[in-house]
Amino acid sequence: WGVALNDAQLGRIAASLGTDVPFFLNGPCAIVRGTGTLLEPLPPLRTWAVIVTPLLRLQRKTAHLYQALNHKDMSAGSMVETAAMAIRMAQLPRPELLTNAFMRPLLKLEPSLAHLSAMMRGAGAPFVALSGSGGSHYTLLAIEEEARFVAARLRERLPTSIVVNMAPTRQLGLAIE
Repeated sequence: WGVALNDAQLGRIAASLGTDVPFFLNGPCAIVRGTGTLLEPLPPLRTWAVIVTPLLRLQRKTAHLYQALNHKDMSAGSMVETAAMAIRMAQLPRPELLTNAFMRPLLKLEPSLAHLSAMMRGAGAPFVALSGSGGSHYTLLAIEEEARFVAARLRERLPTSIVVNMAPTRQLGLAIE
C-alpha cells in the first residue's frame, strides 16, 4: 500500500486491531505464541485445501468456546513442534498432529456438526481438521485434481447452506476460488 512503516510498526498496529491480525502480515504459515503477536514464520505448504464452512448461528462463538475449554483440551505444544518440523522439511504433517482444542467444545455447543468429519472422509478427504475456533473444517491434498474431486463430491452431498471452497496454499496464503 506504499505506507512508510517498518515491520515493527506494522506489527504494533496489527496487534492493536486484534490478537490474530499480526499472523496475516508474514505469510500463510507460522507458529504463533503468546497472545498471537509472537510469530515464527514457516515455509508455505504446497498443497490444496478443501474448506467446508457450515452456517453457524452461535452468538459470541469464540468467547463461548474459550469458556468451554478445559485442561484436557490443551497440550504442552509438542504436537505443534512436530508438525512445524515436518513443514520445515516441506512435508505435510501427519493428520494426528493437526488437532484443534476447540473441536470438543464446538461439537458440544453445536452437535449438528458431528457428521461433518465423516461426510468429508466419505467424499475422499484423507483427514479432517478444524480451522481456528470453527466451524470451518478442512483437509489438505497434494494434487489439485484430487482436491477438485473431493470438493465436487462434498458439494453434491452437503446441503447448500454449507459452503465448500477449494484453495491452493501459496506464499501469501489461501486464494479462495
